[in-house]
Amino acid sequence: MWKQTREGLKRTKRQILPTRLETWALPGVPDILLCDEKGNFHLVELKFCNGNKVGLRPHQVSFFTRHQHASTWILVKHQKINQKDFRILLFKGEEAVNLVMDGLKGSKEIAEFKGPFVDWEGLFEIIAPQSDK
Repeated sequence: MWKQTREGLKRTKRQILPTRLETWALPGVPDILLCDEKGNFHLVELKFCNGNKVGLRPHQVSFFTRHQHASTWILVKHQKINQKDFRILLFKGEEAVNLVMDGLKGSKEIAEFKGPFVDWEGLFEIIAPQSDK
């Protein structure tokens, strides 16, 4: 998912700098730190699932719960087994508990993008808006 997200970022006209943080030394910290054009930081956890369940670990849920006031996001690639079609779902970090308890069906996504032609420009505009709306 990191490779796909990085490639998607390259397809946009945005000057967002991604840093991969995934490490065993910092349990719970999301996979990617994004720094947008304004210097604002956004943390994104990348997940893949082929059913309803999203595999967030307890440390991750704790991180998202403690930092729900910040720009934290969960980006899920949902692809059923033996199918080429997929969708990318974007959740605010505050949905972490719901994702663990109720899965995709019991959680409120901010946006859904159908693959293989994901609107990466639109996705990153939600995570890191260029204008102050």
